[in-house]
Amino acid sequence: MLTVVEIRALKPAKRPFKVADSDGLFLLVQPSGALLWRFRYRILGIERKLSLGSFPDVTLQQARKKRDIARAELIDGIDPVEEKRQRKLKAELAAQTTFKLVAEEFIQKMEREGKSPATIKKARWFLELLKGIADRPIASITPHELLDALKRIERRGGSIGGSGGNRAEAATPSATTASACR
Repeated sequence: MLTVVEIRALKPAKRPFKVADSDGLFLLVQPSGALLWRFRYRILGIERKLSLGSFPDVTLQQARKKRDIARAELIDGIDPVEEKRQRKLKAELAAQTTFKLVAEEFIQKMEREGKSPATIKKARWFLELLKGIADRPIASITPHELLDALKRIERRGGSIGGSGGNRAEAATPSATTASACR
């Protein structure tokens, strides 16, 4: 098993080399001097390697803890590399799915359904009023933030209605909804 003193004493060579710790954990020493934690395992007879970070950003104890978590996933039949890839894809997708993107898709749906041009124009105008939250990932917008944005529009006297009526009231959650956000 490795110690921190042994790790700090490692010197790079012309070719990358591995220094084993235990239970599949090893340190890959790059010619550039980078020290990279890797966990080697087999799943369905295929050897895989999981990147755990670089030393000293990931300490020896942290690397061992990450290895233990990955081993527990393996016991449950989960491939740690695939799980990490899925988490990363899910996070990227969540970050790319903004309020504006979802609203634009809804407006396009209204256009396909043959809604009147005035209705489409009002929806786009209302989206402009919500520009404070429009570029944020939809999953990160809380009910409180949406309620606050709608109340600001209402205070300004914003209206999305056609014949002079104030339809912002219809779009603004009622007091019951506001209490539910608490």
